[in-house]
Amino acid sequence: MKTKLLLGVLFVVATLMGLFGSVFAAGFEYDIAHDITIGDNLATTVKTVVQASSSDGTTPPGTITVPLHGTDPINLKATDGDGGDVPVTKGDNELTLRLNSIQAKRSSKWNITVTYTSTSGLAIGSSTVFMVEPHDYGELNIAREQVRITSWGELGTFVTRGVEPNDKSSVAGSFVNVWENDQGALSSGFGLLFGDNALSSISFNKTLTNDSYWWQNQSIVLPPDTNQQKVFINTISPEPHKVRLDEDGNVIVEFRLRPRQTIEVSAELEIAINSYTYSLESSLLTNDIDPVLIDRYTNLTEAWADTQLEIDDVATTPVVDIVRQIYEGLAESQSDPAGDGKYEKGIARSNALIGELRANGIPARLVVGAVFGDGAKVFQIPQPGSWSEVYIPDVGWVTLDLNFEQNGSYFGVTDVQRIALALRGFDPEYPPENSASFTINFLDSEPPAVPVMKPEISATKHVIIPGFSINTLNVSMPGGVIVDNAGFVVGNSPPVSLGSLAPLQRVGMRSTSFLVGAFTSESVQYGVFSNGALTDSDVIAQATMKVSYLPMILLLVAGFATWIFSRFIWPKLRKDKTPSTTSKKEKSGKQALKMSSDNYGGDIENVDMLAALDLPDDDQVEIPIDTIPEKEQLTSTESSERQPAPTINAHERENTSPTQPAQPTSLSLEGAHQATPEEIKREMHKNRPKNLIQ
Repeated sequence: MKTKLLLGVLFVVATLMGLFGSVFAAGFEYDIAHDITIGDNLATTVKTVVQASSSDGTTPPGTITVPLHGTDPINLKATDGDGGDVPVTKGDNELTLRLNSIQAKRSSKWNITVTYTSTSGLAIGSSTVFMVEPHDYGELNIAREQVRITSWGELGTFVTRGVEPNDKSSVAGSFVNVWENDQGALSSGFGLLFGDNALSSISFNKTLTNDSYWWQNQSIVLPPDTNQQKVFINTISPEPHKVRLDEDGNVIVEFRLRPRQTIEVSAELEIAINSYTYSLESSLLTNDIDPVLIDRYTNLTEAWADTQLEIDDVATTPVVDIVRQIYEGLAESQSDPAGDGKYEKGIARSNALIGELRANGIPARLVVGAVFGDGAKVFQIPQPGSWSEVYIPDVGWVTLDLNFEQNGSYFGVTDVQRIALALRGFDPEYPPENSASFTINFLDSEPPAVPVMKPEISATKHVIIPGFSINTLNVSMPGGVIVDNAGFVVGNSPPVSLGSLAPLQRVGMRSTSFLVGAFTSESVQYGVFSNGALTDSDVIAQATMKVSYLPMILLLVAGFATWIFSRFIWPKLRKDKTPSTTSKKEKSGKQALKMSSDNYGGDIENVDMLAALDLPDDDQVEIPIDTIPEKEQLTSTESSERQPAPTINAHERENTSPTQPAQPTSLSLEGAHQATPEEIKREMHKNRPKNLIQ
């Protein structure tokens, strides 16, 4: 019973000492050194030595942690200064050492050596990235920390990333780089990058669905070309409706979907990524930046807003120096921006940097894509990421990544740990990246040479009428890379620029020709412009513009057919459609134009006598008395009982034959009404000019 009680007390004491060992460690100072050797097959051997000393007799802690360099350590072993084993366990990014034996000795000076082999570098294509992440030692009083990396010459040349080493040397075919902090622990990430490029194979798959009852255009976004990467588009399935580049340079692939249609889109690409250390010695000012870039990439939005970071003498300070001030200033103030996750925080940092650059008149844009590290460690699986690009005169678009800057000094450098999937220069959220639909595999080979993009060209002059033609020119690009400064020349005409063309893009042009040029076959030369001109050495493809007379022939045939129809067929159709019987209106018109015969002539048809005479509605029309026989002259009383007679106008009187005797005293209209209508008609017929009765 006493034995069990004693063991229980010892267990409680040991547990408390383990839990609160760090409190007692305040009196210890630690000198930690990491010796890392990278072999030609990326097998890395690591030796970490921990030396601790105390002058006040403090009890050693129960546990301490040291960083794990690499992944999946093998042959892991830890020993104390006397050769005794020290228990060690592996965590995600650290090793935990249990100091039971050292605590038992209550030594004021002790050391532990940890050794293991791991794969510390990540192969990205033909490149290798080896990074050292700063470690959080908690409450341990670190007096000095050193990392020594030795790489053998078989790995090739390398560039350092993050913080520059304190010392560089070469020993017996190997390269030695030493990072050291003699006043505490190393606080920034650093490492080596072997190889200046990498090649990745990317498979893209996405489902497009049209849930509506009408046709829809839907699109996907494929990775763009940048200064850092070159994209090779090999295939896109099914065949897209249209492929184009937007203003930022993204490859937009459009599909035409029928109502209620679903399609599976797939694309196979390769991306060659380059590592750069930019030469930032330019002394040019903001006034030296291309006005087109100023107009496109300096507008402020809600996301890209001015944070009021004070920059002195913007107009007279070189652009490089302004960018450096803004970058370093935001690296301190934007260490932990608002956001729910790592990706959101990264977007917030990038947007803040873009807004500040634009507010000072410097073009900047957002890049979203996949990242394979954070500046201190390398990811085995790519993660969504974002960064910024700034335009510096004489240098071009330069990568700026405040997310990497949290772990080192990355101003003016970029490497193979990023793949751009979309550029955003006009809208901070469009176009959306399709990173979730990408499968990325790195290839252990050098990037291929940029192929010569030889398109298919078809050109035709469609003669419409003699001396006038409409010309069509179609350029179909093959699979491959984006071609910049493309254009063509037709005959002796001035060159025509097409700008940048995407792989599998089709471009159509229309023009006109007159007179002799409408019948002349001309050559078409396509190529890449050099200084705005297309020389013989720049010509990639050529074709001959054919002359087609088919439109003119069709036009002539159509005109002749129209004439035949209007001349012969249409009149017959109209005649066949005319009714055989006369309409009521025509009948009444003919009856009105008929007049009865009298003793002096036959029937008079188709003459409206009253209309021809144009008699005025006037009661003062005079009729010669002698034209009415005496026996037919009536009294006014008799006349008033009869129908009024048609009137005779003055024009009729003027046209009376001169052979007739002079008119006697006229009879007033009132007197004329005494005659019957038949009598008046007879007199009008007798005295009417012959030319009015045909």
